Amino acid sequence: MSTLHHEHYVPAPILRYFDSTHLQPELNTIATSCRMLAERMDRTLPPGPEKSTGLRDLLKAKDAFIRAGLDLCEE
Repeated sequence: MSTLHHEHYVPAPILRYFDSTHLQPELNTIATSCRMLAERMDRTLPPGPEKSTGLRDLLKAKDAFIRAGLDLCEE
């Protein structure tokens, strides 16, 4: 997959919800993987409803992964 080079790239507003700096290190590692993928997809894919849906679903997945990670932190 090639990266599209947009002259004036503006990140999708949903990307702000992928911020993980407030999480403890173990959970930050999990969230960072999702954020990196979200950023790559946002930069690579053209705007449209499918990209928006994909980013929203990835955000839901990130939240689920964080909840799963909380179980590891409690052990």
